[in-house]
Amino acid sequence: MLERPKVVRKSIRKLSTPSIKSALSAKSKNTNEGETEKKVEQKLEPKLKDPFNQAKLDEVWPIFRDKFKDEVYLFNAFSIAPKHIEENIILFEVDNSVMNDQYRKYMPELIGFFRRHLNNDIFDIQMKIVKKQRKATALTDEQKLQEMIKKNANLALMKSKFNLDFNS
Repeated sequence: MLERPKVVRKSIRKLSTPSIKSALSAKSKNTNEGETEKKVEQKLEPKLKDPFNQAKLDEVWPIFRDKFKDEVYLFNAFSIAPKHIEENIILFEVDNSVMNDQYRKYMPELIGFFRRHLNNDIFDIQMKIVKKQRKATALTDEQKLQEMIKKNANLALMKSKFNLDFNS
């Protein structure tokens, strides 16, 4: 007769998800919570705090802008240099909302660039839309002539001397 080998069964702990009830009663591991909070705080603490000024900003900005030489629209959009307005605040003054959107689109790349080149993790980038005042443009021929006469008075003399008129 052949004997069957005995099967030894080991108890396997059930894998389960933590219960809501035990989580709410705070009976879970409280000893490690303080340590993990300290580790998280250490990871979130900025490590680079080198001060920077407008001169340093003007020095590093062309490096970022020149990345976009092949893309004319972006190169023109990034041609406006940022301003250092307070200790850790960088201000970009843009002409319109389209340029504002372009800057926002490249914001993660901008932040990484400034962190590396300014050796500073604690700065804030602000955007401000500045509407430029347009000069009144001459629309009619007479208005154009008056604008040119303001720049060169000899044109008025020429007009009267040669009896020039727009209709003839």
